[in-house]
Amino acid sequence: KFDQPAYLQMASDAIEKGLFGHIVAKAEAGTLVGAVGCICTVDRDLSEERTGALAVAAGVRFEVVEVVNSIPYATALVKVLPDEPYPGGSAPSDKARLNKAMDLEGETFRSLLDIIRLSAEMESRGAGGNNNLCPTSTLDTARARLDTYREKALEMGNLHERHQYLGYLVTELLDMSHEETVKCFITTDSAERLETLVGQLKAIKEELAALSALDKLGAGSPASASGDEGEGGTKVVGIVPASDMLSVGMKIEYWWDEKEGWCTAKLLAKQELMGEVLTWTVQFDMDNEKHELKLNSENKARWRILRAGEGR
Repeated sequence: KFDQPAYLQMASDAIEKGLFGHIVAKAEAGTLVGAVGCICTVDRDLSEERTGALAVAAGVRFEVVEVVNSIPYATALVKVLPDEPYPGGSAPSDKARLNKAMDLEGETFRSLLDIIRLSAEMESRGAGGNNNLCPTSTLDTARARLDTYREKALEMGNLHERHQYLGYLVTELLDMSHEETVKCFITTDSAERLETLVGQLKAIKEELAALSALDKLGAGSPASASGDEGEGGTKVVGIVPASDMLSVGMKIEYWWDEKEGWCTAKLLAKQELMGEVLTWTVQFDMDNEKHELKLNSENKARWRILRAGEGR
């Protein structure tokens, strides 16, 4: 959305020319040289609905080489910024890097398929499940993108180009933090991008697998398991979770997986951004291990607040 005079002029020019450049990350403060961005093509002019609003599609990634003008808005010379080719040497290190990249490709593809499968299973039971995809992504969209990837993979002669395409495809589908999304966009190492995405996909898959197992057991409601025996013969009561009720020092139960079931833990600290709680540092009683967990309305079936009842 463009709502300042210079931006409104740029929007008008972008509509006329059909494209403009969008900076994603600057190399250093005070200059655009070295900044990384992408060429955006104008899809629709939405100014009748919202002043200066455009619907755009992201295109080729670029790096700014030289700033040509700054009035009324910045214009610059840019160069296309592709991912770097994998080393083609016969050294063991080169072969190891290539093998790792291919393993990451397979793991990325399989993990996304697993997420789609688990999400579909949960949707079929009326439990939702695809909330780890971007709001604009649906299971049908994800399946269609993977089908397109299968077709294009056969046409792409260079492995790093194939991995760059897969990396951008998955980045677009997943609901990641702004920092992780930018990291995946600006890196020119295809394998590094896939490694970041594999970590994201693994966390999502584990979350969905646990929620799916919990839903199958019919234990989705925290109240259904209230009255469990706590430490020292204390009766522990599960309270329907509300994230704004959480505070440091509070005890919760967290559904780990089908094997471990409900595990008690203590809230040690919270990580916030602009007043919004992103994750909680949680220490589990069973092994004193600390984990960073999301405790919000999206996964409320997986955690519950505890309070001590009367001993028996």
